[in-house]
Amino acid sequence: MRAGIAAARESVLLCLFALLVPTQANPCSWAEGYFYQVSALRGNVVGAKIGPLQYSRRLRQSFARKNATLTLYQYRRPIKQREEMPLVKTTKTDADGRFDFGEVVPGHYTLIIDDSDWGSSNWFDVEVKQQAKQTATITIDVSPNFPDCKGGHEFIVRTTEADTPASAATSVLLFPFALVLYAGIPALMVWGWARWFGRTQPRTLPAILSLIGFALATASGLLAVSSVVYAHVIGGFPYYDPRLLRIYAWGGVLSLSGIVFGIAGIWRPGPLRWHAPACSLGTLLFWFVSAMGE
Repeated sequence: MRAGIAAARESVLLCLFALLVPTQANPCSWAEGYFYQVSALRGNVVGAKIGPLQYSRRLRQSFARKNATLTLYQYRRPIKQREEMPLVKTTKTDADGRFDFGEVVPGHYTLIIDDSDWGSSNWFDVEVKQQAKQTATITIDVSPNFPDCKGGHEFIVRTTEADTPASAATSVLLFPFALVLYAGIPALMVWGWARWFGRTQPRTLPAILSLIGFALATASGLLAVSSVVYAHVIGGFPYYDPRLLRIYAWGGVLSLSGIVFGIAGIWRPGPLRWHAPACSLGTLLFWFVSAMGE
């Protein structure tokens, strides 16, 4: 009997995860033949795997990738594997994610960043040349990108002259969404619990159903917060980490259950009548976007 229950639970979780992670018909691909122009190869490697929070460039680039291996090859195309390109130099990032190739002869190169913790590689074609704007530093973002090509895989060249951030317009557009998801939902949860404990509540069936739905949404929200904090502590989850997949599945189950109970209790007036479905939907949206990023 226990084995059957466990098998059924695993089937439900797998089905839920399949729903949360839709298949992309047109996955993100990067244009070939584009060379980032620099006068020096020094800077830092950054990146994180923190779900929808990766849309915040400043947040994901606050994670330094230590002990990442950077290998510089002479540019060759077409090739089937990296070994077909002549090796030029290799270096590793320090504890703060910094690297410096020193003096590099002008020319066209392919720079490959290998992160052993994630088991991933990022390729960038660069042209080293003397130019009016001297390269001050380079920021290489190796965060796993989303299917829309955002959230990671960036090569940012900062020169001696101030550059205008290209992502300013995107940040403005995403700000209302982030504000609602990361500030509005927690505030709504705090307000809901304050209303419930602030006075004697009716013990009607709709009120109890709303309370159960709201408690499930709160549990899902706490799981989201704890997973983000844990990701920051460990420097991001590895690609397709089983722990992260379980977190997605359980977060989705809690949110979906909260929606079911919230809808069941919405038909009669109550202190948590709208709090339960709204918070459950907000946390479900968080898990959905996180799973798409995976």
